[in-house]
Amino acid sequence: MKKIFCLVLLAFQLGTHAQKSDSSYFDIGVNTIRILNWDAGDVSPYAIHAEYGFGRVSLRAGAGMYSQSVTELPNTFNGNSEFTSDTSSMNLRFGLAVRSAIGSRWSLKYGADFLMGRN
Repeated sequence: MKKIFCLVLLAFQLGTHAQKSDSSYFDIGVNTIRILNWDAGDVSPYAIHAEYGFGRVSLRAGAGMYSQSVTELPNTFNGNSEFTSDTSSMNLRFGLAVRSAIGSRWSLKYGADFLMGRN
């Protein structure tokens, strides 16, 4: 059971969803790949996102931070010198989304975001 739970967390984002009777909702999601620092290639830079929807329109925001330190040991290719490289980045997004029903149980969501990043 533990293995199945870990695979679900690895493959999907963990999110909570609360639905009110007036069709407004608030959704919070967490990207577990970034939080657990698993190397999964190129993934979303946003560790957490939130969305508030009312009717067909929703406002959304996301934030994430990533840092890495790499040390290259002395060898003949780098002149027998040791190099340490520290990398960090911060990403923010704010946007607007519109939801359209494409069936009785399915909907399509599309939108535009304003993105900011700093490395």
